[in-house]
Amino acid sequence: MESPWSFLASIELPGLARHNRSMAVGLSKKLFIGVLVSNLVVILAMGAAARFSFTDGFIGYLNAQSIDRMESMIPRFAAEYEVHGNWEFLRDNRSLWFALMRPTLAEREGEHFGLPLTDLLGIALRIALLDQDGQLVMGARKPEAATIKRDIQLNGKRLGQLVMVPIQTVTAPADVLFQRQQTHAMWIIGLAATCLAGLLSLALTRTVLAPIKRVAQATRQLAAGDYNIRVPTRSQDEVGQLSKDFNKLADALSRNEHVRRQFMADVSHELRTPISILRGEIEALQDGLRPMATESLASLHSEVSHLGKLVEDVYQLALSDVGALAYRMEPLDFREVLNSALSAYKVRFCQSNLTIQTSICEEPLAIQGDAQRLEQLICNLFENTARYTDAGGQVQIECNVRHKQVLVRIEDSAPGVPEPQRTRLFERFYRPERSRNRASGGSGLGLSICRNIIDAHQGQIEAHYSFLGGLAIVITLPLQEK
Repeated sequence: MESPWSFLASIELPGLARHNRSMAVGLSKKLFIGVLVSNLVVILAMGAAARFSFTDGFIGYLNAQSIDRMESMIPRFAAEYEVHGNWEFLRDNRSLWFALMRPTLAEREGEHFGLPLTDLLGIALRIALLDQDGQLVMGARKPEAATIKRDIQLNGKRLGQLVMVPIQTVTAPADVLFQRQQTHAMWIIGLAATCLAGLLSLALTRTVLAPIKRVAQATRQLAAGDYNIRVPTRSQDEVGQLSKDFNKLADALSRNEHVRRQFMADVSHELRTPISILRGEIEALQDGLRPMATESLASLHSEVSHLGKLVEDVYQLALSDVGALAYRMEPLDFREVLNSALSAYKVRFCQSNLTIQTSICEEPLAIQGDAQRLEQLICNLFENTARYTDAGGQVQIECNVRHKQVLVRIEDSAPGVPEPQRTRLFERFYRPERSRNRASGGSGLGLSICRNIIDAHQGQIEAHYSFLGGLAIVITLPLQEK
């Protein structure tokens, strides 16, 4: 059987935007209709239960009592028949008939309010005595309406029959009157319940739907670009949680919009510088201010290379942001990735006059990852170390297992990075002030790409102070379960 609420599922929920359907059903109307229908269903169910209880319960009980009373009279009629030899003594003898109907002294324990049980059940009006041929001797005038029948026997011989009309037949007028009274009472109760349902729906609309409407209104403003909109949280229930979640969404969108604008500004700034230098160099060559010499071409080539590196970094960062970087996750030994990157950067460290110390565990470091992307990660970190560490400095590389994770620690010597700046190193285009000199500073995207690669491997990357006086980059990657 379908729930009385099931019809609500077919009603289309209104959208956030305004529409032209003037007959659209709002949530408050649905709530009112739902509460109203549920109350009507309860009232109808109560009425049906009361009707069933009266007809099949109470009336059935009275019929059972009447049958027991009729069966208790059979021996008495049989004894009287044995004394008189036939039923003629009882024909038209109403006083004797009612005397036989009355209970004995032993049976009067069931009397109520001083009246015999026989009178309370109306047996005298509903019972009749038929002879051996089925002819009426005494009692109810329409024995053919009787459905309850019991034989009167003596020594195995059938003497006659007691028949009785069910109690609901003689109580039909009272039953109808009672039903009318109950129906009238149900209508009154139903009207009161409907009014109560209306008041309840209004209260629910005020306490529940009003906050939802505020969230809907704020959502429309958020969709229109107002990222500063917030919904006040006034409760700790599901609606309050919805408001909190909306505010978190608005905060995230606001931050993303700020990052997007900052990203566009940073990209424009970073692209403008090499382009301006290229334009100035080319115009100087065109105007004859600078000769077409090897030094001029080398300067142009350097700026083009820097511009190409910047564009490539922006492209790689965009791919990693949207998860479009191709990752081929497979079991590998992280030591091999680290040693490969070390081999590739030994010459670079020597050119920067840096001393390298390594401490790599001898046991295999089995992880699930992309060897190419992880090597890109390590190479980016090595490039930052080689670029920013003062000549004659030190670099320490440590790799071991701690708490079922691969721990990689890359430390370098001076110069260091102050604490407020260390927390921002993984932001795109962010560089400490000393690296703004384009002769040593990169695009400011390398560490952002590193963070995205680590996130794709369910790891972590952090920047700390190094006891060598510089910066310590700490990476953790989960070991592969055996």
